[in-house]
Parts: sequence; C-alpha cells; structure tokens
Amino acid sequence: MRQKNKNWENVIIMLALLLIGIHLSAFFYKIFLAPLETRIVDAKFSVGNNIGFDLNSTSLSFGKITPGGSAKRSLKLSNEFDYAIKVRVLASRKIADYISVKEESFLIEPKTLGSIEFTLNIPRNMKLGDYSGKVLIKIYKAK
Repeated sequence: MRQKNKNWENVIIMLALLLIGIHLSAFFYKIFLAPLETRIVDAKFSVGNNIGFDLNSTSLSFGKITPGGSAKRSLKLSNEFDYAIKVRVLASRKIADYISVKEESFLIEPKTLGSIEFTLNIPRNMKLGDYSGKVLIKIYKAK
C-alpha cells in the first residue's frame, strides 16, 4: 500500500512541476519574446496598360502600374516608448513575390520617427488586374 501512495505522490509532484514549467514559459514568452504590438496593413495595387495614382493614407496602396514597372511607398512609425523598439516586416504570400522591404528588421530609437520603405516590382508578363494582400508589422522591445 505504501508503494502505491508513493507512486501517486510522484505523479502529483511531476504534474505540479509540469504546470509550474508551463506557467514560467508563458511568463517569459510574454515578457521577453512576444511583440508589444502587431499591425496588419492592407496592401494593394493594380496592373494595367496605363499608370494611376492612389494617395490613400489608410493602406499601402501603389495605384496602377504597367507590366514591367515599379513603384515605391513608405510607412512612417513613431516610437513613443522610452526605449528602443525592433520592427519586423513581412508581406503575405499573395504579394510577397512583388513587394520587397528595404529592411525586414530594424530599430527605432526612443521618441523618434522611423520609416518602412517598400518597393513594388511588376513582372513584364503579369496579368492585368487588381491585386491585394497584407503586410504584417510586429513591434518588439529592443534588447
């Protein structure tokens, strides 16, 4: 009977240690690895026989571009924190072949303004039409 109780005690101790480990892992992830903020920005462009401008300030819009053409846009980010932030940028698969970022990861010092520079390159053989996707911007506390 004593051996059976000892086995249950060991199981309970192991479960308690496992739960403590899970909680500590979640705590350290939240404090050290999780982004402070995640922003999702709509990105869109049209491919056509002529060019057109879109000065929309609520999305990353390149307007209408001819096949073989290119365009540049930028987004401004203000760091209002008292510490530096690290910014990571990723385009969705739907548009990743056409949109590139000057720097996929960079720092913005405290109380300063940063800029994300995007370039859109349209292949010469791309079909005419409207294209859209998302750009993911993750903001972390710099280490």
